[in-house]
Amino acid sequence: MPTYTFYCYKCRKHKEVFRPMGEAREPEFCNCGQEMVRDFRRDLVNVGDKDYARPIHSDSLAIMPSQVAEHKRDHPDIKLDSECRPVFTSYRQHNKYLDKCGFEKQRQRIRKRTKKLA
Repeated sequence: MPTYTFYCYKCRKHKEVFRPMGEAREPEFCNCGQEMVRDFRRDLVNVGDKDYARPIHSDSLAIMPSQVAEHKRDHPDIKLDSECRPVFTSYRQHNKYLDKCGFEKQRQRIRKRTKKLA
């Protein structure tokens, strides 16, 4: 069954919903009562439980050494490397961490390959 992601502008929260394709256009409501909108961008990057080809060490999410104890308490399944960078092994683990921390993953900019003229 497909997964659809909805976003609440009032609460600023995402919600994943499993429903048949025939019900994809039906409205979804947040816990606050606000009607949520479909987040197509997030649906594009949702690849389920697939593991990364190799673990990702995130420089942008690195923490201070003084925050290691708090990190281990809040995220016991996310390991840190020697430079206090979180190490992610799957898409789901990475997205769950970003949601819990309040961050939003932006789509990558992809440059078009062009031929160089001599």
